[in-house]
Amino acid sequence: MDLRKICNLFQINGEAIEVEPYGNGHVNDTYKVTVKFGDTLTHYLLQRMNPYIFNNIGQLMSNIQNVTDWLRDEVIKEGGNPFRDTLCLIHTVNDKSYAVVDGDSYRMYNFIENTVSLNKPRTAYDFSESSVAYARFLKRLTLFDASKMNVVIPNFHNTPRRLYSLQLAVKNDKLGRLKSVKDEVKWVAEREKYAARITTLLASHAIPTRVTHNDMMLNNILLDEATGNGVAVIDLDTVMSGSLLYDFGDAIRFGCNTTWENDPDPENVHFNFGLYKVYTKTFIEEMADYITPLEKKHLVFGACLMTYECGMRYLTDYLNGDLYFKTSYDAENLIRARTQFKLVERIEEVNMELTDWTYQL
Repeated sequence: MDLRKICNLFQINGEAIEVEPYGNGHVNDTYKVTVKFGDTLTHYLLQRMNPYIFNNIGQLMSNIQNVTDWLRDEVIKEGGNPFRDTLCLIHTVNDKSYAVVDGDSYRMYNFIENTVSLNKPRTAYDFSESSVAYARFLKRLTLFDASKMNVVIPNFHNTPRRLYSLQLAVKNDKLGRLKSVKDEVKWVAEREKYAARITTLLASHAIPTRVTHNDMMLNNILLDEATGNGVAVIDLDTVMSGSLLYDFGDAIRFGCNTTWENDPDPENVHFNFGLYKVYTKTFIEEMADYITPLEKKHLVFGACLMTYECGMRYLTDYLNGDLYFKTSYDAENLIRARTQFKLVERIEEVNMELTDWTYQL
């Protein structure tokens, strides 16, 4: 399929002259599009959405349309730039939010120029500014009715269900991989008590259900290339109702790990306490009028839980044949799982110190 022809199905100002792969996402196929109009070049992002993960594209795109419209209005109220401070959907020539070509679904966004997305913070300031950007995203959505969000991935952060999915994968052992991961399966079972804590708090309304990102990693924040200031939150596929503890936990899980997710040696995994302090202090300051005492009390646990859950997801996918996360070699999801489990242990080692420090802020 000629991706340039697909681009021309959207309301772009000119003709698509170049389409090249962009980023390193695990789920969708993403391309940077160069559009020419006279002597002017403009860029957009084109994405082919993963049909295995998102089986109701209409509901997914309804969420994204509603959230980006809301965020744009909030940014305008604040006097910001609605084409830089948030993603904006580019509609098709038929004024739809996405296009279907030969059974594949495509969407297009504005390309936010002069920004960077990082897999590791270069400085503490990078991580602090990612916290600012996320807190603003969360605050702007405070009054958005979470009950109106479609559930595009059922039980996405339902950790008890993630545990059940792992147990089912263990039982079925489709590819005969169980023999190589028995220690990991036992490790998960020893921490089963973690699984239901946040879901129980949400179900009892002890903590609020919010509109949350649900995949709040550092590389889903755009930072200004020149200043390092936080600009916008991207990758909105998993924006649904949930808890800020999931987002905060994911940010810490991803940003405070001292090595890469696919590092084959778990002993290289350490928890960066300094980066945790920078992110958390900024987050609590930004969210001072919005975060509840019980949410604040559980921030550290959120980091532990999301790391535990992410490790389970990698392990489940490994047992099921690497159907969800993109991999470049057979054991990559297993290595990712081991890295997450080691990080849980590192967080457990400093849990009391982290919790006491956080609650005093």
